[in-house]
Amino acid sequence: MAAGSDVAILQGIVTQSTGKARADGAHDGLTACGLNIVAEQTGEWDRAKGLAVMENILTANPNLKAVFASNDNMGLGAIEALKSDDMLDKVFVVGFDANPDAAESVLAGEMSATVAQNPYNMGALGVESVLTLIKGGKLDPVIDTGTVLIDTSNAADFK
Repeated sequence: MAAGSDVAILQGIVTQSTGKARADGAHDGLTACGLNIVAEQTGEWDRAKGLAVMENILTANPNLKAVFASNDNMGLGAIEALKSDDMLDKVFVVGFDANPDAAESVLAGEMSATVAQNPYNMGALGVESVLTLIKGGKLDPVIDTGTVLIDTSNAADFK
């Protein structure tokens, strides 16, 4: 995708820490890539709301090239909007959470990719962090538990 391409972000609920972190991270990452963010709107983590918001974004931005959805539900809603406008083959959609429906969509050639968190690491590092605090230790303000990009090469593992 060329620098300056129009992209959008479907946000979750930005008053929640997860919603804010994903929105801020997407904004910073897309901007750093030289992409033109034309819309940042909330779909409130909901598929139907993601569909409605995406319809509005497409109406206002017919040259849209990609959308990052802060969760897969909104990304799947965006896919429905793109299908209705016959634009599915023109706009990349990347979701987050790697839920089974998103994995199926990736395998079907609809959603371009999704991102999986690592629940094992989240649990293990959570326990280690508690033990560190119990012993009087300090924690880094951010602990990276890792993510995996899910595309057609590994989506079957997430169905």
